Amino acid sequence: MGLRAPFGYVGYEYTMAELFYTILDRLCAHCHTNDDYQEGCKSCPAGILILECRDYILTALEDDKHYELYISEEWLSKRRKLVSPEQVETERQRDLKFIKDYKLEGDLLRDMKRVIKRITPHPFFYIQYSKKRGYERPKSLVRFMELASKFREVELERLQKWGLTSLKK
Repeated sequence: MGLRAPFGYVGYEYTMAELFYTILDRLCAHCHTNDDYQEGCKSCPAGILILECRDYILTALEDDKHYELYISEEWLSKRRKLVSPEQVETERQRDLKFIKDYKLEGDLLRDMKRVIKRITPHPFFYIQYSKKRGYERPKSLVRFMELASKFREVELERLQKWGLTSLKK
């Protein structure tokens, strides 16, 4: 699954979000079995994967907040003891740029986390509003899909700005 950073797997936010809603769409939308639901879908293979994707999103690193730690006074005072003040200022300016570049992605990821907390798989996941309208995705899933799509656009824009578009396709 790629490189493992000290904080776990990174960079799969959109992939996991896409997998999350694709499985819900294709496997859980019209599920009508209660056999696996006694454990909240935890004994269903699709449920296990969905809950892992959900957990990945909920624990994903928010890069803008990550770099904010590096410009905190506590961190800077420790760095000043190790390197020159000019180098500390150069690093601080670089980290401020990263914070700015990651800000919109971080905001979208936080919104995705808020929405995904309300989404849990269960039998009859799709809602039947009426015979005429048929079954529809829950509104929270639609919102999550919109946020994930926007997250992907912003992520690709940042990578393009940095000249790294070949890394993500």
